[in-house]
Amino acid sequence: MFVYHRPPAKLTRVTSSIPCFRSVSRATSSPFIREENQNPNYDPRKYYPARVGETISRRYRIISKLGWGANSTPRSNYEGRAYIRLVREYFGIKGALGEHLCLLHIIHTDLKADNFLVGFEDSTVLESYACQQESNPAPYQDNNGHPIFQSCPDFGHLRKGVGLVQISNFSTAVFGNILEPYNYDIQPQPFCALEVHLKATWTYSADIWSTMLWELLADSVLFDGLDPRTGMYSREKHIAQMIRLLGPPPLQLLKRADQDIYSELFSSRGEFVFPGLVPPEEFHLSYFTPFVHGEDKRLFLEFEGRMLRWEPGDRSTARELYNDPWLKFKP
Repeated sequence: MFVYHRPPAKLTRVTSSIPCFRSVSRATSSPFIREENQNPNYDPRKYYPARVGETISRRYRIISKLGWGANSTPRSNYEGRAYIRLVREYFGIKGALGEHLCLLHIIHTDLKADNFLVGFEDSTVLESYACQQESNPAPYQDNNGHPIFQSCPDFGHLRKGVGLVQISNFSTAVFGNILEPYNYDIQPQPFCALEVHLKATWTYSADIWSTMLWELLADSVLFDGLDPRTGMYSREKHIAQMIRLLGPPPLQLLKRADQDIYSELFSSRGEFVFPGLVPPEEFHLSYFTPFVHGEDKRLFLEFEGRMLRWEPGDRSTARELYNDPWLKFKP
């Protein structure tokens, strides 16, 4: 299971609009870059030594580094795209440990705010960003021929709302068309479905169990799992919060659980053995949705109700949710 850390929301972003020059300024070297090289598992051979100003696949010119990940590093090219969509093109470039697969327009499952991308409002956002990066490239640290550039993910203030949201990041994706369901830990802790907690096997429906809208719309989490006994996250508190909203989980789900985990959390009759951790009655969905009102709020709660169900088979599918009235509601 992944420990989930959500940094404070960044409410203001500044990108100056400056004239764009065709020549790329030379990036300056700095010994104080703290990026992927600070990861204890960092191995430079796993990263393609991309450089700002480099053209790859004879088409894409790198103008900046947007960030880095355990298995890939997102970078920006001058052409840009308003949205990250399905994989429509890919190419390979050679590295120390073999070929690096470069994907364009990716789509994926691990649902949390870190893996959502917001479309640019219009082309001027990219143009302004490209001008700034080309005239003032980010510094880098030379690590024995493997440059580590400073990330530059700031595209300035949102001008017209959040726009269309797209899903990104393939690093934890798995195929769903398998004979046996999966049964290992997935998902960030606040968004973890009960079947994952209990090792009761999971499939597509684990992604439908979703509380990440609270993170996207209110910069908060619905199930924080903060245990008053320790001040830290605990699985017991997390499940207690779920029980307050949904009632006790059905026995048929509990019977599929790993027996060691089951015995730690529930009695032989399916009773939760930590009743003192269950929040008071004030802990309910309506209370935690002050960011919507009236008909918008009613439809939002109904939308969430189609996903927040104990039994995976009772949750709506992604296709069914696509046509939900809340997604089409216009205040």
